[in-house]
Amino acid sequence: MKKFLIPGIVLMLVFVFSNPLMACHYKFESKVKQTTVGEIIEVKVQVIYEHRRCVIELDDTRFNLKNFELIKQSSWSKEKRGTYSIVLILKSTKIGDAKLEVIRECSKKGISAAEWKVAVLDTMVAVNEEIKKSRE
Repeated sequence: MKKFLIPGIVLMLVFVFSNPLMACHYKFESKVKQTTVGEIIEVKVQVIYEHRRCVIELDDTRFNLKNFELIKQSSWSKEKRGTYSIVLILKSTKIGDAKLEVIRECSKKGISAAEWKVAVLDTMVAVNEEIKKSRE
């Protein structure tokens, strides 16, 4: 009995940890690396399904914003099988780190989330950094 117990546990652990723990995978695309307060930026969010027949509707995807205000969002579009995207237009509202968090709750693999961050600078700090870059 003990001969099979340890290999069984090892096999179970390999199976559990070889599976991705996320229900979906996410990619963020934006030309912005840093921004200033009040600036409008565009972020494309891609959702790549882990399961071919995902039971979660795309509209059930939640977006949590920190130091951003949602100005506008496109509708979801299919890029290819199992890959969908949406474009969000955001306005930075406060100096510091701004964050966009994407959350989907899967009945098969639980909650999956990803985040995209950008630094929000004071306008004068941003101008000074641009001047430094131009001198280099």
